[in-house]
Amino acid sequence: VSCPVVFAFLSCICHRLVHKIRFGDWVPSPIDERCPAVFATACTESERDSQCCICLLQLAEDSAEIERQGPPTLRRLPCGHLFHLACIDPYIAKAKHCPMCRRTPFPPRRLSAAEIYVRRQGEVSEEELMEEMRAAATP
Repeated sequence: VSCPVVFAFLSCICHRLVHKIRFGDWVPSPIDERCPAVFATACTESERDSQCCICLLQLAEDSAEIERQGPPTLRRLPCGHLFHLACIDPYIAKAKHCPMCRRTPFPPRRLSAAEIYVRRQGEVSEEELMEEMRAAATP
């Protein structure tokens, strides 16, 4: 493979990544931080007997599964709803809301002054831009 081809490929990848970051299409998924994975033993009996609304299977099949030592298999969203990890993680990655109550587990993120500058540069006057950046910098 020639050097110009590799350079063109890497340049294209970098350009796409910068575009996604600049226009907000790419945000790392903070699901593990906001929504803890839980063991079935940490759930109530009624929660264990309920169904995952995504796959329609029981959350904890039987007591043998509950007693088994292994990684957690369930995830509790901030709204309190419980799902299988394997079901909710791909769902949240696409839909960004709880399938039961449609609340988002992720509060809106405040933009940093640098993000405001990059997004709004050329759209508003320099004075308005500086005012927005000052407002973003104050807690």
